[in-house]
Amino acid sequence: MRTYNRITILGHMTRDPETLASNNGWCKMGLTTNSGWGEKSKPQHHSITVFDDKKTDFIMKYIKKGMIVFVAGEVQYNKGNDDKWYTSIVVGNFDSAVELCEKKSGGDPYVSTSNFQAVPQNQIDDDDIPF
Repeated sequence: MRTYNRITILGHMTRDPETLASNNGWCKMGLTTNSGWGEKSKPQHHSITVFDDKKTDFIMKYIKKGMIVFVAGEVQYNKGNDDKWYTSIVVGNFDSAVELCEKKSGGDPYVSTSNFQAVPQNQIDDDDIPF
């Protein structure tokens, strides 16, 4: 049986992205998500490393601290020099994505601003219905 290592998250950028000194086509960024609801909400912080030149160019040009970002990649566990294990999300060339998901400016993003007016049911004639 095949296995599949995939993670998708949607969260807020915790800091501006930074390029890695070893390669300009790679970058690191931090994302925070919330688990729970209301007062029991608990933030989760994620470390993300991008190993794709085109995605890195997009990130460095358009994504900044505080923005809402969608990330799809894979989970990696690495042992550091201090013998601690670190978890990170890796975004590579294939089967991964980074997308900017900003809210509309001003107002509630979930409320329609159209001028739709409902017609009271007692004012509809059978002749007005097209079928």
